[in-house]
Amino acid sequence: MAHTWPGNVRELRNVVEHAALMCHGQVVEMEHLPPLLYQESEEVPARAPGRLLDQERQLILHTLEQVNWNKYQAAKVLGIARSTLYGKMEKFGLEQPEVTANKEGLAAR
Repeated sequence: MAHTWPGNVRELRNVVEHAALMCHGQVVEMEHLPPLLYQESEEVPARAPGRLLDQERQLILHTLEQVNWNKYQAAKVLGIARSTLYGKMEKFGLEQPEVTANKEGLAAR
């Protein structure tokens, strides 16, 4: 509630949708929000060059991980088209980790 919102209404809607997708109960907690909203780095000034791209990459990666790399769901949470998501994944070099089988035959990452 104390966070100053720097974005527009669409971005706020996307964050709320993200929280709703991540929250499996009835109360949204901090861990359900994208980490970029509550993680501050003292080492990098807020307006440092490249910071926005780093935040965009981290948000996309975090969202993909939260939806188990389901690109349809990730695009929906982020409020972008799937084709846009694929383009950004390529731009940032994001690839789904390979799934391997362990000794018990269960899939593991």
